[in-house]
Amino acid sequence: MFKVSAILGFQNVFVSVYENGSSDQTKALLRLFDGLSRSVGIRVVIRTSLRTRGAFHHRIEYLAEVRNAALAPLQELRDSEGELFDTVIFMNDVLPCTDDLLELIWQSRRQNAGITCGADYIFHEEIAQPVFYDNWVARDINGTALENAPFESIFRDPPSQHAFERHLPIQVQSCWNGIAILDPAPLYAHPRVRFRMARLAEGECSASECSLICNDYWNAGYGRIVMVPRVKLAYDNRVWQIIHPERKNLTVIRGYTRLGGTPDDPTADPQDRAWFGPHDRLFRQEESEELAMKPEPAFVWCWGWDGAGDLDGPDVDPIWEPTKNLTFDPRVIRHDRGFDLGA
Repeated sequence: MFKVSAILGFQNVFVSVYENGSSDQTKALLRLFDGLSRSVGIRVVIRTSLRTRGAFHHRIEYLAEVRNAALAPLQELRDSEGELFDTVIFMNDVLPCTDDLLELIWQSRRQNAGITCGADYIFHEEIAQPVFYDNWVARDINGTALENAPFESIFRDPPSQHAFERHLPIQVQSCWNGIAILDPAPLYAHPRVRFRMARLAEGECSASECSLICNDYWNAGYGRIVMVPRVKLAYDNRVWQIIHPERKNLTVIRGYTRLGGTPDDPTADPQDRAWFGPHDRLFRQEESEELAMKPEPAFVWCWGWDGAGDLDGPDVDPIWEPTKNLTFDPRVIRHDRGFDLGA
């Protein structure tokens, strides 16, 4: 966070933290973080609460309320100071690095995306390797769920899978995947988009609050949603080390063809400088190309979670849910946040 803030400019960053119900040293660590942030000029607001989710409080309704509490300063700064932000970084409990956040911010601006996410992974004990994690939320541009599969084979849509294997940005119907970069325009608009639970009385599938905000971005005209496979996120160090191998394993893991030099001496040949560092930081020129956006699919695969106290996962049979007729053509950029690469 401090490195990213230094690059973006401390004066351009505002950090909002909402913490509730912890029984460890979280509150003490947040006080330390607050002091360190203010010492370097980062504006920060940390709000804590003893509140926890009740046994019969719907999980998604509760999570939506917590996420909205973290976003509250966005509205407060606009109303009290007239200050508007052009990017919101919403982070879950993942292990990001500076490059991850900067890459997501860059792609968000390059693609003029409403929502931009990376790809998150957890360790699958039965197959002893990492698998893609957040397939409860992530849907490809055809509305199909991504697979909890080893980290090179998660899309059923062939063009999306091909782009994924090459680490190129992919248009999707929805994603969150540990970190999401939001264009805040729909959050400022009236009526503004917010995290919410499904409107069950209207027959809406009880999806994740992160799925629903993606749907609402589509319906607000900001359905340019992009997944960036280059950004690989983990929730623990074991998975992080596996999905970010050292350069000496580069040709084995990805089948790259060497340009010269030796694997462990990138300075031995000028052509070999690009091999320095983890393999996932090797940049392809195609990553800077603008995506050709498609309209939203007519149907989206949805697993419902209706049980108020159920912590084990979705408890309703999945369905193909029709999307609403309120969607806009994503090829129309409603809020231009891009930049001229030739400038």
